[in-house]
Amino acid sequence: MNPQQIIEEDHIDAIIESVDQALEGLQNKNVGIKFDGKIYKALVDRKLIKEEKYGVWGTGILASSLPAYKGKWPAHITHETDGWGFTVGIPE
Repeated sequence: MNPQQIIEEDHIDAIIESVDQALEGLQNKNVGIKFDGKIYKALVDRKLIKEEKYGVWGTGILASSLPAYKGKWPAHITHETDGWGFTVGIPE
């Protein structure tokens, strides 16, 4: 692994820690996360984003598979952040 890859891996680790801190204590699973494409891909590569089933009002009714961060939080790609950014919130 070259030094640039090590720096990037450390940067990704720091972003994961920031995301986890932003989610800490949130009980509402209707909260989603928007990730810039670069961090989204890095999280998929680390298997931190994968498909999960979601249904209407938290039930199994009309369940669909959607990407989820750590199996809990709906995750989406956005172009509204900088190259390594993310936002946590309830969709408007």
